Amino acid sequence: MADRGSASRTMSNRHLRGDAASVRADNATVALLRQSQRRRRATAGSSLARVRTLAADPHLHAMAAAVTDGNRRDHRIGGRPSAYPDWCLLVFGACIRIFGSASATARALADQALWADVIATAQPLLAGESRAPLPVVGPNRDHWGYFCKHRVTPKVLQELLHLHRDLAVARAREVGLLNPADSYPAGRYTRDHVVGIDGKVFDSPVRTLDTERVDKATGLIRPVRQDPGRERYGEAGTEGLV
Repeated sequence: MADRGSASRTMSNRHLRGDAASVRADNATVALLRQSQRRRRATAGSSLARVRTLAADPHLHAMAAAVTDGNRRDHRIGGRPSAYPDWCLLVFGACIRIFGSASATARALADQALWADVIATAQPLLAGESRAPLPVVGPNRDHWGYFCKHRVTPKVLQELLHLHRDLAVARAREVGLLNPADSYPAGRYTRDHVVGIDGKVFDSPVRTLDTERVDKATGLIRPVRQDPGRERYGEAGTEGLV
């Protein structure tokens, strides 16, 4: 009976070891797939170009400088210095729109090659900052959460909103949306002052192709305001005109 029990336990242990090895293999496969997906997304040409553009944007660094100025503190009273300067966290926040979520952004910026590229791209704009070495990987979700909660205080946020408005006006002037020789209606935007990105087509405010409309209350025929950009557009090619 003892021999038979020992043999049974031996077989059971071998079975458990086999299951454990199978689980390890499955986990390794999943990790490999995740790593491959992360690398594909992090090194994709369009995404990488957008991340580089963010890192080289002087407006982003101006916003980061405002956050830093609004959080001046006396290091003599103690406290651990930040692992990342504020511009790194602003890059992280802007990259959420590129990679889709904070988790995906953390995985992408954890790639050492990508993060080194971000630092190299931003280097010309960091001439006046301290040369303290940065971590070899980018911020994670914990850094981003702390930044939003403790660095972007309500007072700092108000300053950022005013600065963002001024920078937006400056950029609009740079790209030709605020020609000093033109007059603009106060208090509202018009369609000529809006830039559509990614090939989007703005809906016409008229919402119809008719040139006349019948007033249901009086029966009078009234002209419909004309929209020079109003026409039918194809969705996903030439079919599905809307």
